[in-house]
Amino acid sequence: MIGVTANAAQIIAKWGPDGIADKEMREKICTFSQFSIYDWKGEFLLTQDLPGVAEGTGYMGKRGELLEVLCRHVERLGIEVHRGKRITEYFETDTEAGVVYDGQRYTADAVLACDGVNSMARRFVLGAEAGKPHPSGYATFRAWFDAPQLKDDPEAQWLVEGTVDRSIVFIGPDVHCIFGTGNNCREVSWVLTHVVCFSCLFI
Repeated sequence: MIGVTANAAQIIAKWGPDGIADKEMREKICTFSQFSIYDWKGEFLLTQDLPGVAEGTGYMGKRGELLEVLCRHVERLGIEVHRGKRITEYFETDTEAGVVYDGQRYTADAVLACDGVNSMARRFVLGAEAGKPHPSGYATFRAWFDAPQLKDDPEAQWLVEGTVDRSIVFIGPDVHCIFGTGNNCREVSWVLTHVVCFSCLFI
């Protein structure tokens, strides 16, 4: 999942005729507005509101589906998009920035780099050493699946009851797990962050 908070969402809401980008986003987003937080024993701790990403203020949903909406808006604007290209170099001068791929230089006013953990752009901006990825000591498991897969599990039915999405957090020493629903409780996602067990890497 990814959240587009209110400061960015209010700009997207103005895109396209009759705010079409906003309408398309709202067809995809999760409708929860709070986290219900529990400890690792299942004892309730507190409820945290989600201003900025809750329904009506921002967008929270599947990364791929929200990206599809943004790509459609780019296409409506007639902007040329080059997909599947491997950037081999970033560059910057006093008047422009750009990238190189397929042996050709492309320039612009700015370059937005979203190239992952082994980012070439980060190394360009921060220097080779500062840009190197380093282990945090934690790892994350993620999953997303259709809610009907829980229909035969009585212990999991509570998660997908009703049509209003929900998000539940369990926290403990060096671990937390976030459960959530999407598409009006028709889909389920979860994220588990935990300390890496290095001995497990060699099993």
